Amino acid sequence: MPEPNPTSPKPLDPDTPFAQWLEARRKGILILALLAALFWTIFYLQFTVDDAFISFRYGKNLVAHHVWNWNPTGPHEEGYTSAVYTALSIVPALLHISPSLFFKFIGLVCIALMLYRLRTAASSQFAFLLGVLIIALDPWVWLHAYAGLETPLYMLLLLEMALCVHCAATTSAGRVYALFLLLPLTRPEGIVFACVGVALFWTRRRHARRYALFAVALILGAAYFIARWRYFHHPLPNPYYLKFAHVGWARTCAILLDNLSQSKGYFLVLFLIAAFARKSYTRIFALCGAFLLLLMYAPHDMQMNYADRFYFQVAFPILLFFLIAEDLVPMARIASAFAAVLLFSVTLPYLVTALNYFPYRTQADIDLAQRLAPFAESHTILTPNAGVIPYYSNWISYDFFGLGTYRIGPDKLTLDYLKEIHPDLILVESPEPALKDFWTLGSYPNKYVEIEFLKQSGDYEYVGESGCRQTYNVEFLRKDTPQHDDIVRALRQNMSASSQSTLTLKDLLLQRYVRWFN
Repeated sequence: MPEPNPTSPKPLDPDTPFAQWLEARRKGILILALLAALFWTIFYLQFTVDDAFISFRYGKNLVAHHVWNWNPTGPHEEGYTSAVYTALSIVPALLHISPSLFFKFIGLVCIALMLYRLRTAASSQFAFLLGVLIIALDPWVWLHAYAGLETPLYMLLLLEMALCVHCAATTSAGRVYALFLLLPLTRPEGIVFACVGVALFWTRRRHARRYALFAVALILGAAYFIARWRYFHHPLPNPYYLKFAHVGWARTCAILLDNLSQSKGYFLVLFLIAAFARKSYTRIFALCGAFLLLLMYAPHDMQMNYADRFYFQVAFPILLFFLIAEDLVPMARIASAFAAVLLFSVTLPYLVTALNYFPYRTQADIDLAQRLAPFAESHTILTPNAGVIPYYSNWISYDFFGLGTYRIGPDKLTLDYLKEIHPDLILVESPEPALKDFWTLGSYPNKYVEIEFLKQSGDYEYVGESGCRQTYNVEFLRKDTPQHDDIVRALRQNMSASSQSTLTLKDLLLQRYVRWFN
């Protein structure tokens, strides 16, 4: 029997050949990634979520009316979550360009910077290619890039903070403290990753911590928090009172179980990273992300969790950081499995919903609002959508859910308050296109306070509805409102036009789905 030769090369572990196989197909992978990115861009470029127009309206009102508010007059309302993104809305308002187009560009810049980080900081060619595939193939990357909200910027900042910890010896302390300030200004819960990032940076950086710069960032953040509290009179933005309203323990447990079931893939990715990562700070970021999802998002009925937004914006950048910070070649198959889990966490029905409902709904709201815009002066509207309709109509607006109207909020819409504001126009969201028999429709869900108000008031008349595929805005106009007949005529013209709206593949390919250049 031959003796083993101690100088002979050791057999490769199974992961190394797999990593080499992927690296050998670099050109094909990059072509596939480019085609995938173009495919999702064609589908989602025209997607702009309604909530984005809430932020857009602040920049518009500042430029047009010199006031930082959701409405040009009335109580100060903090209807936005991201102070950074809302401040950026001033730019398109000043330049008279489309805010939708401007923020789509910002979203693409954020994705490009994440790709740049992968290219320059990944420890291996395998890690870079796997990261490129994740970015290109995951539809949520592109939908959120084009949606108009702060999600892509938040993901970029989270990744940057983690990379600062990874490269603590060479990273500028000022950069870390700037991220410490920007993360909670982009999303308030970003304070979790801001504090964890600074703590880990100090742990790994024994010298040149520059505490004075940290004190400056801390003072600036505290000053902003106090100033906005005094200006808006509430410690948190309006959306937090809507999303995190207490609904009783039984209902909370039911929501928790439902969210865990729907978002289990994102939890799994984070816990797998925590289990397999070799670097302690990678594990800490993954566990912080998992517990943030578990304790803050999962127990609540998170409004506007379109495309798994709240879960994706945490799991995705932490997975990218794992690819960059860890030595992936010895665990190439495991890392690929993590990527597959993230990709298969996509809520499949939403792929179609985001294509054939939300853009169509946005256009229906734009058409309605533009019909109303000539009558904006001294008119008020109660609307279920706080974004598009208030932005384009310029009417003094109240929204059913309390995003732009703190006094409404969750379970605060009362008959007395409706009598107090007595809006000129009330829009009622309905799954049915025509409610001419609204007043006697016994099967209609009477739990809505606005419906009860309409039944009791007698001051309103049914005018029509703006069409959409799955949801309709049924319109009720106050009988004594100024310019009554002109508004009725405009609403009925819009009703006729919306009933003839169609969607074709040609419109999609030629990017005529939504006129977001308005």
